[in-house]
Amino acid sequence: MKFTQLKEAQEIPVIQTKLPYGHADLEPVLSERTVKWHYDVLTTAYFDRYNSGQGDREFNRAGGLLHNLYWAQLRRPRAGNRPTAISLGMMERHFKNWENFQDEFITAGMGIQGSGWVYWSTSGEIKTIANHAWRSDVILCIDMWEHSFMMQPNADKKHYLSSIWRIINWDVINDRWFVSL
Repeated sequence: MKFTQLKEAQEIPVIQTKLPYGHADLEPVLSERTVKWHYDVLTTAYFDRYNSGQGDREFNRAGGLLHNLYWAQLRRPRAGNRPTAISLGMMERHFKNWENFQDEFITAGMGIQGSGWVYWSTSGEIKTIANHAWRSDVILCIDMWEHSFMMQPNADKKHYLSSIWRIINWDVINDRWFVSL
């Protein structure tokens, strides 16, 4: 690709995807107030700043793209919401079972000082991102910036990480695995 084509490719707008549910549909895991603030204000700002050329373009691009992945993988809470199909198989392969995966994921997320993301990569590993940086190997990502859990009735990082599993859409995660193979 020529330099001019590469530069033009970088100028392509990044589009915020619509929520596949209502603002209140993730309660009680994520409150309507949290979703409205996080999605309508903060997430939208990454796209607006990137597309208008304001601020750090790569930071805003990564923030927007990571949030697109984050919001798309959530759904209404379900009791006993557990991984299925390829996701469960990958957990068993890399972590022996679902419980070990959760423990390691929570430990990695709790280890983030300040803002960032914890994610499950296509390599099967659990990784972290400081602040925002785009990674092409994301299967499942959890936003660990404080705004993700601070407006909750129980504004606790560990509670957030322990509760988020009730709203993960494992069909979306399974699709991401199939695309990555």
